[in-house]
Amino acid sequence: IQTTIEQLQAGSQAAVQAMEQGRQRVSEGVESTRQAGQALDDIAAAVDAIVALNTQIATAAEEQGVVASDVSRNVNEIDHSSQELVTSAEHLAEVSHQIDSSSSRLVEATRRFRL
Repeated sequence: IQTTIEQLQAGSQAAVQAMEQGRQRVSEGVESTRQAGQALDDIAAAVDAIVALNTQIATAAEEQGVVASDVSRNVNEIDHSSQELVTSAEHLAEVSHQIDSSSSRLVEATRRFRL
């Protein structure tokens, strides 16, 4: 009977140790799961930050596109105005030449009138 009791006690102690090891492993598993959950939360937060940055970049790119369009339109208007200015300057030069020619003829006519 003593041997049976000792065997039962040894078996009980082994079962207790096995249960303690199992509890320890479960506790470690719970901690690992908690850490994994925290890592997933951190990843989700990082993804949200990236999405927000991508949205800002897209908005900035769109605004730059609008500004580039405005600049292009303004450059085209400046080009058109410059062409009109050149045309006006050419016309003014022609008119000045005509006035100079008329003035020369008038001076010549005045000289003949005095003679």
